[in-house]
Amino acid sequence: MCPKPPLMKLLAIQLGCQRTTVKSLVIIPLAPARGIPKAGNPLPAEAGAELTPPVGSPLLRSDPSAVRGRTEAAPPLTRGGWEGFVVNRQSELSLFHTRLFQICLAVLLSGCALLPSKPIPAARPAQSASKPFALNGRISIDHQGKRHTAGLRWTHQAQSDEILLLAPLGQTAARIYSDTRRDAQKATLDDGDGHHQADDAETLMEQVLGWHLPLSGLHLWVLGLPDNDGAAQIERDDNGRISVLHQSGWEVRYLRYADTSPDSLPSRLQLNHEDLQMQLLIDEWEWNP
Repeated sequence: MCPKPPLMKLLAIQLGCQRTTVKSLVIIPLAPARGIPKAGNPLPAEAGAELTPPVGSPLLRSDPSAVRGRTEAAPPLTRGGWEGFVVNRQSELSLFHTRLFQICLAVLLSGCALLPSKPIPAARPAQSASKPFALNGRISIDHQGKRHTAGLRWTHQAQSDEILLLAPLGQTAARIYSDTRRDAQKATLDDGDGHHQADDAETLMEQVLGWHLPLSGLHLWVLGLPDNDGAAQIERDDNGRISVLHQSGWEVRYLRYADTSPDSLPSRLQLNHEDLQMQLLIDEWEWNP
């Protein structure tokens, strides 16, 4: 009869002479430092029984005496100690996640509070023809077979205009400034090629850009109003708003208004002049900027 291997009691082992099967199983936990317990003598199950880690375990701590080849074992950790360690660790993680959530929520709310509100008026204010305004939008130019698009920021004052043409990522591609005061009438244009100057903005834009905005009447047309200083042919829709305006050699078509009220502001216009066609989309309005 062949001897039974002492450490393979869970398997049926074929040794060439007979097959041995184990009918019972004893699970042995981590062995204590004083030797491996024999089968049938498991560790005490009562609460408080000491579990001392084996020599070389990570639970051992080193002190200066370790330099001389000696180590000092950490205090024994009981079963209750293990449970308390797990519970305390879970509590710390839960507190950490709670505080992290509170911090993220505070940052999110503070960020929302800093977002500016969009000034989108539903209708023209009183005396809008003489009221300073600023608008943000987009402009598309078709001229001599070429198409150009840009973001637009236009600030109109009683005696000055500033127009910013913006690249897709928001950079200023060109700045047009027009001062209409009689004692300082001039226009300037700054772009990537340098600084340009002329007597008026329309002439300057034509010289540098190859097209121009009719600023003398456009500040009224974008409000849905004709320029009272010149003759005009006007077609109106069923709500009494201008649908087509012919004035100063330009055709202005109002493709969309902000709403259906009679004094609603335009949100999309198309302007035609000879071989120049442009579309203006207005996203935001500001009054008295």
